[in-house]
Amino acid sequence: MANLEKQKNKAIFKDLGNRLFFVENVIDYAVEPPTAADTYALWDVPVGAVVLNQSTEVLVDASGALTVEVGDEDTAALFDTGIDLNTTAGTWYSTTKGTDAGALGNAYPVKKEIRATFNNTVTTGKAYFCMTYAVSDFASDLVA
Repeated sequence: MANLEKQKNKAIFKDLGNRLFFVENVIDYAVEPPTAADTYALWDVPVGAVVLNQSTEVLVDASGALTVEVGDEDTAALFDTGIDLNTTAGTWYSTTKGTDAGALGNAYPVKKEIRATFNNTVTTGKAYFCMTYAVSDFASDLVA
């Protein structure tokens, strides 16, 4: 499993107040080309996190067929699956209520790593990943 420590240092963590958080990361395939089944750590969500949304934007289209799933360490496609990264730059994908397993309101009673899992090998392209979550004061009552 590829774990991009180089990419983690680009992750930005912003406290929006009221225990609402926005996290983002960019993966540049020219820096570290993904191969089939590579998993990249995007960020961690803390105990008590309740995911409000997750989105992905194609910044530079991939050099060949490439899809990605976004999920946590337990379920690779929890937030989004089959995101086509070999498409027009500027294309956005977002977690959809009722479509994606972890869509809106996924609760974390324990700390988890959010990951991107790729299905193919490419050498060029770039994608932006972001997520908004709130942290509950009732973490001990949450059910994953």
